[in-house]
Amino acid sequence: MRYKALEKITDIDFSIVQEYINTGSSHAIDEDHQRMLDICIRCYGLLRDFPQRNVCIRKLMALMGLPYTTAARYVDFTRKTWGDYLSVNKE
Repeated sequence: MRYKALEKITDIDFSIVQEYINTGSSHAIDEDHQRMLDICIRCYGLLRDFPQRNVCIRKLMALMGLPYTTAARYVDFTRKTWGDYLSVNKE
């Protein structure tokens, strides 16, 4: 299933996804926010394999059919949310 390729950066509201992650309460999750959560989970998997921001953005763009700015927002949100769980060694 392909996601909306023209998803605008202004349409992305991570607050409900953040609430779901923090509380586990799914009462506010609708279909669009569930899709956003799915993209974040895929992004987390990519970050584990490709911890460099730009590489991960490009991989997410290819995988999900997102424009650069939207993929960058997802990568930044995912790194901010689960960054402590990603161990990155600069060596």
